[in-house]
Amino acid sequence: MPVGLIINPSVPQLGSNPDRMVLDPTEVSPWGLLELKSTMYEQLSELNYLRPNEEEAKYYLKKNHANYYQVIGCLGLSGCEWEDWEWRMPPGKNML
Repeated sequence: MPVGLIINPSVPQLGSNPDRMVLDPTEVSPWGLLELKSTMYEQLSELNYLRPNEEEAKYYLKKNHANYYQVIGCLGLSGCEWEDWEWRMPPGKNML
């Protein structure tokens, strides 16, 4: 579901704009956020703001990067408990 500017009435001077609000009925808190990103890199491992977790076959945002603070702001202002990211890679490129 598309989302516009989110303003939490308790802090009206702050706002966030996640790309989508999504429903995942398998989650304890089913409503979350989705952030869409584009990159010209061929692999996610080339993105300097991601930290791989090979055991889980997942990537996590590094806590010292601006994108991490973007996520924290979106979650705090929206009241959602989770946010997923989707990367758009060049055609034919491997995500891992």
